Amino acid sequence: MKGIVFRAFESYIDTRWPDSIADQMLSIESLSSQGSYTTVGYYPHTEFLAMAIHVAETTKTPINALVTDFGEKLFYNLAGAHPEMIKTYDTPIGLLSVIENVIHRDVRKLYTNTELPRFDIVERDGNARITMEYSSGRPFADLAEGLIWGCLDFYRVKARSSVIRTDVTSDGTHSIFKVKVHNERKNPTE
Repeated sequence: MKGIVFRAFESYIDTRWPDSIADQMLSIESLSSQGSYTTVGYYPHTEFLAMAIHVAETTKTPINALVTDFGEKLFYNLAGAHPEMIKTYDTPIGLLSVIENVIHRDVRKLYTNTELPRFDIVERDGNARITMEYSSGRPFADLAEGLIWGCLDFYRVKARSSVIRTDVTSDGTHSIFKVKVHNERKNPTE
């Protein structure tokens, strides 16, 4: 996993809990990097999982809620680090529809060693709805859901949107996301 994710997670933990939580998290003995991350480095995804589990247990926060909430904040980190990748998309559905074929393609050009999940588009209805199939060798469907919510928030439509997630597997490696941006005015025939 890219170090930018680890650094963003450290920052996320620092803003939500006392410094002692982040210090404990970075001192976990099983971290081969010894809790030292650079934004451009690559680190085992198992280290992220170990840190997330530690924080969830320490703070008594459900792990899925923690990782999803972090994913929402991570979207802003990624958008800030690569604004050129999203500036041409006017809607969240437009952006979500090109994750695999445009954004991930460009990320692979920038970071040749990166292992990215797949986001295949199953169905799209203009800028109102999209169904995406997430698949990965790593158990990060919660993180993917958070990134989707972050995208909706970034475009200021989160309050009038819905995300329905159906897990194909129970281990977080394969899920279907149905995302809908609801009209501000309800059509009486809907």
